[in-house]
Amino acid sequence: MTIPDNLTSLVELASNVAGSFSAVLYVTEPGKNTLKLRASISLSSSLDENAVFSFGKGAIGRVAQTREPFLLEKVADDRELLIPYKQPVEIRAFMAMPVGRNEVLGVLALDTREPFAFNAKLEKIMSGFADQMALRLNYEKEIAAKGEDEVFPYSDAVHFIAALSGSQSPATIADRLTHLPKTLLEYDAAAVIWFEKPGAPGKAISHRGWDGPVSEYEIHLGRGAAGSCAKNQTPLLIENAPGRKSVLFVENEKLGGFPSRLTVPVTSEGRLFAVLAYASRSRQGMTQRSLNRASLIAALAASVLESAETNRRGEYEKNIDSITRLPNHRFLSEYRFSIEKELLERQSPLHLTMVRLKNLPFVYESHGVEIGDKLLCQVASILSRTAPSPKNIFKYTDSAFLILLARGTSGDADHLETRLKMVFEENKVIVEGKPVSLSVGIGSSSYPGDGKTLGELIGTCWARTNQEVKVLP
Repeated sequence: MTIPDNLTSLVELASNVAGSFSAVLYVTEPGKNTLKLRASISLSSSLDENAVFSFGKGAIGRVAQTREPFLLEKVADDRELLIPYKQPVEIRAFMAMPVGRNEVLGVLALDTREPFAFNAKLEKIMSGFADQMALRLNYEKEIAAKGEDEVFPYSDAVHFIAALSGSQSPATIADRLTHLPKTLLEYDAAAVIWFEKPGAPGKAISHRGWDGPVSEYEIHLGRGAAGSCAKNQTPLLIENAPGRKSVLFVENEKLGGFPSRLTVPVTSEGRLFAVLAYASRSRQGMTQRSLNRASLIAALAASVLESAETNRRGEYEKNIDSITRLPNHRFLSEYRFSIEKELLERQSPLHLTMVRLKNLPFVYESHGVEIGDKLLCQVASILSRTAPSPKNIFKYTDSAFLILLARGTSGDADHLETRLKMVFEENKVIVEGKPVSLSVGIGSSSYPGDGKTLGELIGTCWARTNQEVKVLP
């Protein structure tokens, strides 16, 4: 019987998740302590497909000998012992994973041209792919005795992971996880239980196929199969024995006839995102193979969720001043039109006050960076305490703060300007026990008298900050 070589598809899937330049599976040669290429995918046409590694030689050979993963986050000049190429290729990071636990069946090697693109978290994910390759290689060894072959739908898996990776919100990801292709996992009902905060109950944010109101259930840690899976972060396979009832979500749940169920956690470095629950109306519908596939899907989902959260944090940090943690000029520019539509088009009162620290560069030069940074935080605190609510405070430039009052009258804005001048005139500014001399400019503007757009109002504020308020130690 000819065995379809699905290892290439699995290597391709691993490469897509890792974002590698090349991904190569080297397998052991029967009766020899050597490794040769079995499956690969590369962005280079010069990959040396005829290379052979002896156990203990180079990074790949050492992984085969020690059965320990190898991660090189930054590649030095000596690359001859990594994935070989016929032509020079600039590689910046490298990773190799042993394939097989009880015996070495091969080594999965990946490299990238992006510096620091590989890390310990990705190494853990790749170990899951290595385990799947080991299962396949072991299966090939046993296939003749079994007389049958199960073809894993790697092509469907690649398409599903590509679609999953394009999702950003938990709701969209959860929806995809409850609509898995039947070729990947056969099930009759599915649910994604989302855990928003550590220790808090979880709620189903996507589900299908159940007879009961799953979205109304609160899943507590340690209660039921889903809660136990969440608490212990361990997959569970449940089959009802005759006369015995198991709880999946909550006591007295009304789910319908699903005697075969499984739950798998979606986690990353100990953090719980969600629990996936799948069920079958057949008593033998959920098997260990189903659990293995669901666990692989959960691991990939965790990677996508972690990546999406990292992207959201990155976008958030772009809009926040790193010193004062106030929204910055970029935030104001990005949401300028929505602010104008919300406030100006409705003819709502709007008042702006700007506070400029005109001698801030001199403060940094005279007192140092630490005192300068703490001064900015102290000024931000003063503005927050002085300005009436509701308000929005922005770090408009390196040395200017902008206060936006969305309600009140022009008299309120004038009162704020007067009060701020008094605060800076009558109070010494002390930072870390050191008096700091400040030159402060304060200016205000109101809509519509001082401008018809946010830009015009800010420009008026800036021009009116030319009058200085001296704060002397």
